[in-house]
Amino acid sequence: MAYLVLARKWRPQTFNEVVGQHPVTQTLKNALAQDRLAHALLFAGPRGVGKTTTARILAKALNCEQGSASEPCSTCISCQEIAEGRSFNCLEIDAASHTQVEKIRELLEGVPYAAVGGRYKVYIIDEVHMLSINSFNALLKTLEEPPPKVVFVLATTEPHKVPATIHSRCQRYDFRRIGLQEIVGRLQEIATAEGIETSEEVFLTLARAAEGSLRDAQSLLDQVVAYSGPRVGLQEVVEALGLIEGGVIAQAAQAVIDRDGGKLFALVDELFNRGYDLRLFCQEFLGYFRDLLIVKIAEDPRPLLRGTLGDLATLKRQGDRLSVEALELSLQLLSRAEFEMRRSSFPRYVLEMALVRLTQVHALASLGTLVERLSALEARLGGPPTKPQSELDLFTSPPREMARDRIKEAPKEMPREGPRRVSPAGAGTKPLKGKAEEGSKAPRQEADQAGGPTGAVEEPPPEAKSGLEAQWAEVKKRVGEKKPSLASLLESKVREVTLEGDLLRLFVEDNSSFARDALEDRKNGMLLETIIGEVFHRRLKIEYRYLPPPKTGRKRVPIAEHPLVKEALELFEGQIVNVERSSSEEGEGRGG
Repeated sequence: MAYLVLARKWRPQTFNEVVGQHPVTQTLKNALAQDRLAHALLFAGPRGVGKTTTARILAKALNCEQGSASEPCSTCISCQEIAEGRSFNCLEIDAASHTQVEKIRELLEGVPYAAVGGRYKVYIIDEVHMLSINSFNALLKTLEEPPPKVVFVLATTEPHKVPATIHSRCQRYDFRRIGLQEIVGRLQEIATAEGIETSEEVFLTLARAAEGSLRDAQSLLDQVVAYSGPRVGLQEVVEALGLIEGGVIAQAAQAVIDRDGGKLFALVDELFNRGYDLRLFCQEFLGYFRDLLIVKIAEDPRPLLRGTLGDLATLKRQGDRLSVEALELSLQLLSRAEFEMRRSSFPRYVLEMALVRLTQVHALASLGTLVERLSALEARLGGPPTKPQSELDLFTSPPREMARDRIKEAPKEMPREGPRRVSPAGAGTKPLKGKAEEGSKAPRQEADQAGGPTGAVEEPPPEAKSGLEAQWAEVKKRVGEKKPSLASLLESKVREVTLEGDLLRLFVEDNSSFARDALEDRKNGMLLETIIGEVFHRRLKIEYRYLPPPKTGRKRVPIAEHPLVKEALELFEGQIVNVERSSSEEGEGRGG
């Protein structure tokens, strides 16, 4: 007789033998005992957790000749035929190979006929989400009102792909991933019966590699026994399954703590040359840093650790040298690297760059620490202390709002000289004379005597700038550093600037749509508003007054100096190759 793998040999035959699914099995047993079993059931859950096995046990219980109402005997002819997959009363269908609607129609043709030598006909459709929409629609009527003594069991690993019309006609049972200790207990039971000598450490490693699937754990145990024989050690498990040794992971973590990038590169090179999966290494390294975080914050970390990757004493020693913030950032970096490795053609390079970043993480200071240092530095320099801000504020406050807050913190009573007017071509600033000028000194003197705050930036001395003209020149200079095309437009088109209270009025010579669109553009407006607030040390409202262009003596600007051309050259990083002349201008080049 051919060898029967452990996953099939040790498949549960009764509800009590199903591991880790007590809520589901108990509900089914009670429904059988009370004769309240639904005619359509949907079993949803991960792979290898017992969905198809439970469906077979349910079919055996419905047709058992000797067992109780809720448990099959597993010894009668009906139970044996169902267990061996040769019963006419239990039909198992693979939906992946029966996606066409014609296959479902052929299946439904036999539904009205009574069971042969049994009480119920049970249809088990595995991976039901693979059916086509037409196949699902063909099932609807029969699934809602099937003939007597017919039960449908639909099993799927992706329940979100099953239409809502199917969900509404079924009772859904969710199968969960099987716990680590439950898998270990089942593997120990199988090993004892099969005469396999091994340790609990091996069982933990197999259970962790199975990721909640008992069938996967049994298959891995079968593979390891085939490699090493009846005596299985941890080294044999690592070699047979291609796992990364816990010592290698601990060495890599120590290299990160010591900021030894060269050692990390050497470790990656060694793993690559030995043929290990680097994505698996990244996953194991991610789990190791999770264990470091748990050891640092949990009072009793043992139940929460992932298994045998690291010694508890080593984890504690390494965890003491890393902060919680550094560990959290390390987990984010490794998680992002693992995701990028899936899509990259060079996963090794992605991993190496992530490891280099890890060596710099624990040397970084938190935002709160940086703010405290800045506040202390400002206090030593004699400047106004920075307003305390939490790290959450720094993350949630947009930079523009923070800039506005700084402007709002500036003194509301600024020295006023009455309405001021300046022309770029004029002879300087000319404050309007009158009462406003006479009273302009009082607020400044009062502020100086009170010693109150003067804003984030101190007012430059009078000799450093000569009124509104110098301030406007500074605005154009700063705009030119940020966006030369906008500065050129301000230089060539703005003919006069006046300041009345908190209103800065710009008189624009050009009334064309280009000038309007450029000046009233949202991004340009935000940039100009920010720079004006920095130069004038308060928030001003900007108003544009568009003047008609002069009728005579219109100054022509060379094509290379035209703001629109400058914008295009800056945007596309181009250069002027040729200039075509307009025939209407009789040989004269267009200047804009």
